[in-house]
Amino acid sequence: MRIHFQGFHMTRELFEMSVVVACLFSAGYMFSTFLSGNRDARFRSVAFFSLSLFSLIPLSVPRFRGDGELVKFAELLNGKCFVGAAIYAYRCYPQVLTPYLHRTIGITGYSGELIFGIGQLSPASKMKRFPHLSEFQRQWQSTQPVVIVTTLDELRFLKSDRVFPGWIIRRGQHYVILVNRRMNKLYVWNHSFPKYPSFCPEH
Repeated sequence: MRIHFQGFHMTRELFEMSVVVACLFSAGYMFSTFLSGNRDARFRSVAFFSLSLFSLIPLSVPRFRGDGELVKFAELLNGKCFVGAAIYAYRCYPQVLTPYLHRTIGITGYSGELIFGIGQLSPASKMKRFPHLSEFQRQWQSTQPVVIVTTLDELRFLKSDRVFPGWIIRRGQHYVILVNRRMNKLYVWNHSFPKYPSFCPEH
């Protein structure tokens, strides 16, 4: 997800980090004003700190809800029909998913805070774990079963990234799972969201 301001944009992760830094700064400022004994400065610091904490609320609630979805997604992907499938995060980094999957997943179209670690990998390991979108396209369109976990915001890039066709097998409020082939196991489809099509058109 990207946060946009009049010609400027940043990733959600960077925005969240900026808010946390602001909270830490305001806490330090409040502490210093209490030591100084200046009542006006103390009042301003408390107001600034309260505003910083309040700004964390809309960031924290979606994160907790999204993490809960990822836990349920992991339960689904741990099923027998996904044993041989390659699982990738597409244009996002769902940190909670890997521990509950008990397996390593690939990441494509995203580097973010991982960019330093990615730079330390060998070319072969980098291509396997963090393939470029052009490399991932070929894998997605191959006969190998491939699974994508991504956010609803990133679905709009599937066509321009040429990651199609794809079938949605589970859709939550924040994340979605797609596969590169039709599945016979109908129970994987989330019937709680019948208004959404299970197929991403090729055109």
